[in-house]
Amino acid sequence: MLWDQIEERIKGWEYATQPERLAIQNNGTLRFCGNHRFHTLTLSVDGWTCDCEAFRRFLSLGGWCRHTLAAGRILIAVDAGTALVCQAELVQ
Repeated sequence: MLWDQIEERIKGWEYATQPERLAIQNNGTLRFCGNHRFHTLTLSVDGWTCDCEAFRRFLSLGGWCRHTLAAGRILIAVDAGTALVCQAELVQ
């Protein structure tokens, strides 16, 4: 199980370098393009959920998978970029 967790985290970091895999749907969910199929990610008060098997497998460990890890990192980068743009606009 430990190796599965390590492998999942490595793949999540790899996916995080590919923001084109992530799309926001009209209903507010995220669509993540995995290597084999699309996955649906949703955000609730409890955090991210994903419809993949790995998410269910790691549910007892807090519920996470490569898709939720990557999405979180991509969204943080987007938010940081937006904040920098907003700051630049305020300075001018």
